Amino acid sequence: MNQNLKVYFISEKDSPRYHRCLQRIKDIGLEPVHIPAIRPTHFGEESRGSMRSKYWGSPLTLGEVGCFLAHRSAWLQITKVESGPVLLVEDDVGFSADAAHVFVAAAKRYDSKRDFIRFYSDWVRPCYRKVSITPEVILGIPLSPGNCSVAYMIGPEVAQQLCSHSKVFHCPSDDFLGQSWIHGIREIHCSPFPCIHDDGKVSIIGHRPKFNLSLPAEFQRSFYKFKTSLLKRIALLKALMRPV
Repeated sequence: MNQNLKVYFISEKDSPRYHRCLQRIKDIGLEPVHIPAIRPTHFGEESRGSMRSKYWGSPLTLGEVGCFLAHRSAWLQITKVESGPVLLVEDDVGFSADAAHVFVAAAKRYDSKRDFIRFYSDWVRPCYRKVSITPEVILGIPLSPGNCSVAYMIGPEVAQQLCSHSKVFHCPSDDFLGQSWIHGIREIHCSPFPCIHDDGKVSIIGHRPKFNLSLPAEFQRSFYKFKTSLLKRIALLKALMRPV
């Protein structure tokens, strides 16, 4: 297997999930690179003015802030030391039997300056402009953004773009990745997904409280949802303008 393809994995050092993820990466013959998990004890300036609190009725949790900061620290390291695409995963990732072959094939096809490839999402989206990378696996442009940051591929140029647009963030990392109208990076999906979200249904990002909003706030939230839906459709049209 191609040992040049690195897998950056986010985890707390020496935790059970750390050792499980490390072994899984080694088992598929790829090179692990550890990124320490971040557990903030307070909200910093980078997450002030959360749009989710304003428009969705629930604020970011400290766990979500820590998750975003850990991904961002990985992006920063990738910009400094990498020259090509790498896989970035969270420590509750699981791999299919042929996952390593899919990752290597995707890396060969990957445009590291303008795209990122999502290898898992909460559900499978229909894809367009599809290309085969193995007899059984395709890459394509999803009908709508995915919603999970458990496994994706980026290169240093894309990592730099993500860093430059996330000095202040207003949503979880998985939502931010799908917002191409903010950071300008096109989202590609792999199908079928070579990864699973093996978290045992236990989230470490914490409880998301829900608020009862006033009527003006509900109106504002509805307008924001409509605006976001429109931006997603425009982003899809832009994405379809060039091949995968």
